[in-house]
Amino acid sequence: MANREQVDRLKQGVNVWNDWRKNNLEIEIDFIRADFSGFNLSGAILRRANLSGANLSESIFDKASFSNFNNLYLVGTDFSEMDLREKPFNGANLSLSIFNRASLTRAQFKKAKLIGASLSMADLREADLSEANASEATLRDIDLRQANLSRANLSGAYLGGADLRGANLRKPI
Repeated sequence: MANREQVDRLKQGVNVWNDWRKNNLEIEIDFIRADFSGFNLSGAILRRANLSGANLSESIFDKASFSNFNNLYLVGTDFSEMDLREKPFNGANLSLSIFNRASLTRAQFKKAKLIGASLSMADLREADLSEANASEATLRDIDLRQANLSRANLSGAYLGGADLRGANLRKPI
């Protein structure tokens, strides 16, 4: 479960959080299963935050500082309806996460784990999913135009209504 004191501090506002965080960068942040739905996290310093299972649906992440999402453990996190265009998720474990109706244009999921994730009606135009594992994922009505899906594992994934025009589905030799 999330550290209640840390969650409450962030909910006091980004300025209050950042002032505290700048003096406590060595502390691991526990936001496991925290509910930040619809919350404005713009500019928040969230490096070293564990957001597994957190509800971030409809949150605003413009300029939030995670370093990036690369190689993070975000299993079961809800990113529904979020604007995550061009965000780097390379190597992140996003298994069972929810990205329904999220804007992920040009997002980077190279070598990410999206096992059993739900990306229904998400916009992944020009996204890089090369070498990603999206087995058993729900990709219903997803926009994958011009996306890079080379060497991606889509075994057992549901692709009903997916738009794959111009997507790279090749496996390099």
